[in-house]
Amino acid sequence: MKNKVTKIFQYDASDSLKFIQKYPNGYYSIVDDLGRVVEANNYTYFITKEGETITREYKNYSFYDSLNNQIGFIQMFINLEDPFRIITLKSFDYNSNKIKTVNLEENNEYESKFVFREEEIQRKKTFFGDTISINKFSKRTYSVSDSSIYLDLFYNKKDQIDSSIFHNSCIGKNGSNDCYIKTKYLYGKDNVISIKTIENYSETAKSNPLLKRKIIYHTNGLVKSVLTEFIDSGTKEFTKYIYYYDN
Repeated sequence: MKNKVTKIFQYDASDSLKFIQKYPNGYYSIVDDLGRVVEANNYTYFITKEGETITREYKNYSFYDSLNNQIGFIQMFINLEDPFRIITLKSFDYNSNKIKTVNLEENNEYESKFVFREEEIQRKKTFFGDTISINKFSKRTYSVSDSSIYLDLFYNKKDQIDSSIFHNSCIGKNGSNDCYIKTKYLYGKDNVISIKTIENYSETAKSNPLLKRKIIYHTNGLVKSVLTEFIDSGTKEFTKYIYYYDN
């Protein structure tokens, strides 16, 4: 992988002690030599009859073929008698344009069995179409499926993206609204991005963003930390990333 990263660990830096006590393994991803995630963990929660919140950690394992297709996915819960929740295996037949899959599924009696299916290979669809040049320092590209969704790109004198505005629709208190996301970029040494700021707006709140996010990068381009502010609730999330490298 680029920068020889083999594992990515993220944690809540606003109260790291409390976070590690609750999530001793934190959130992590393990990547292979091609930068593909082969193992990652996450957590789920449920409340007991006594009102106690129980946290369960689970791991996701992904497998790929030589053409970079994901051909296997396994989800396994830690320390459970029946740890496997998802098992999916795929076989690609490009001559017949078919994918054969086998999935571990549970019926109404909570009995698990493997179910075999065959389906057409779904080709990846592009979200944006051709880019239109507005002037020397700005371009616009429209969504292939909906022309009301578009992205404006603004460039600096070094032909780097200085900022962008993504126009979309979102659901608010009064139904569907026109929304947009403003992103600004700052570059450091060797023209590598150092800071990216993101602000989410709605047509009903044009002067004040609904959400602010500041992403700080290391000099090698990897994310160092992310600060997110939720304006309505006044809450903040501060996440830091630790990288482990292949020696």
